[in-house]
Amino acid sequence: MSLVNSSSVMGVVGATAVLLSIASVWAAAPDIDSISPLALRPGVATEVTFSGSDLADATQLWTSFPAKYESVGEGRFRITADAPLGIGAFRVFGSNGVSSLSLIALDDSPTIAETKTNKTRATAQRVDVGAAVDGRCEELSYDWFQFRANKGQRMAVEIVAARLGSKLDSVLRLVNAAGRDLARNDDAPGWSGDSYVSFTAPETGNYFIEVRDVNYGGGSSFFYRLRIGGSPLANSNFGKSAAKETRKLAEREPNDTAAKAMKVSIADTIEGRFNKAGDRDCYEFTLAQGERLEFRVATRSLGSVCDAMLQLDSADGQRLARSNPSAADEGVLTYSFPSNGMYRLTIEEATGAYRSNIFYRIIARPAAGIALTLDTDRVNVAPGKSFDLKVNVTRSDYKGAVTLGLENFREGFALTNNVIADGKSNVTMRVTAPDTLTPGTWQTFSVVGTVKRDGKEIRTRASTAPALRRRLPQMLYVPPELDGEVALGVISAR
Repeated sequence: MSLVNSSSVMGVVGATAVLLSIASVWAAAPDIDSISPLALRPGVATEVTFSGSDLADATQLWTSFPAKYESVGEGRFRITADAPLGIGAFRVFGSNGVSSLSLIALDDSPTIAETKTNKTRATAQRVDVGAAVDGRCEELSYDWFQFRANKGQRMAVEIVAARLGSKLDSVLRLVNAAGRDLARNDDAPGWSGDSYVSFTAPETGNYFIEVRDVNYGGGSSFFYRLRIGGSPLANSNFGKSAAKETRKLAEREPNDTAAKAMKVSIADTIEGRFNKAGDRDCYEFTLAQGERLEFRVATRSLGSVCDAMLQLDSADGQRLARSNPSAADEGVLTYSFPSNGMYRLTIEEATGAYRSNIFYRIIARPAAGIALTLDTDRVNVAPGKSFDLKVNVTRSDYKGAVTLGLENFREGFALTNNVIADGKSNVTMRVTAPDTLTPGTWQTFSVVGTVKRDGKEIRTRASTAPALRRRLPQMLYVPPELDGEVALGVISAR
């Protein structure tokens, strides 16, 4: 007979009880790995299945576009979207918190599922023009599809993958019945690496589409939506930006010379496009001495193929500053204005390209001399409990302290350790939630940093781009409407 130390037994039992107690108090937050189907048909109720972990308690849904929904259990929702075609965002939430961000297509093309036997041209899956296929690439493999077209019939063939958060870096190839290449595309400009070809059938007959990953990768995260026919799905439905809303001002032609410059206020968001050869847009504004501004362009993050170049001139035409069109950003220019007066900002397409999908958005704001980033875009907390946020700072010409705060938050949240000290690159801020929060609800907020320059307080918002890029791995430029928003889910203590 062996003897067992009773204190050891009690220690194991006690530790087990603690673990069980922790598990019962803190339920894991919902996570979404995949959805099926990949698209909603506007105005049509569609049952969407969410696959992932801890989805049983996530019975509510947030969408960036107008929609009605009904939870039908086990990670399934019946959703009716009331929005134009494009890409939308969503999160699920419930008593165990809010999920990470996911994307879905809004598409009026009927959806069919990919077969598992379409790995050669001889076994290509038949698809009607006007339909869409939800598929997944397998490692070291190809997916083949065939369709029939009449001579002279024009259509678009498009892959929607990176724009939905897929890891797929697609390559699209179109061949005739004899196997001769008719069209091929790797990266369509402005579409985050997704592929697109415009095709006119040279004769009546069958045509074949080959889809693969550029590096022959594959797996459950290499999903895609193949659309045959119809207009490209390039627009987004991400709702409003987390940034403070400003008045949007559309350019008025002609404004391509200094004499015809359009008068604007720097408080306006300016939107324009280049749709003719040699097009350039000039904007004129008045500023006071001592103002230090950052002019920032959004193009690729909006789905535009524009390579923007900004130039700032004085009233007499002297160049004061110019952006670098080869930089990794979409176009940024910073300048300190030495005197009162009129100034002129000119924007051009760096390569001289022009067409309807070459557009831009310009926002001017006080230059803080820093950039803030967060490594997450969601947190979950129980009423009266705390969570930590690591805030990183990249400094240009400002080396002083940065005081952090929360924006768009209800009252009652307390902050500690919320100052990034002089010369430091980060801080882990603690946020304590009030005990009046309601479990099963959620909200969004932003982290803002305040610096003091020349006797003025300048605020800048922290970007969540690092977290969004992990979730949307092929998106080089994250949508500005999604950047900077942190989702907070309120969980139950059971």
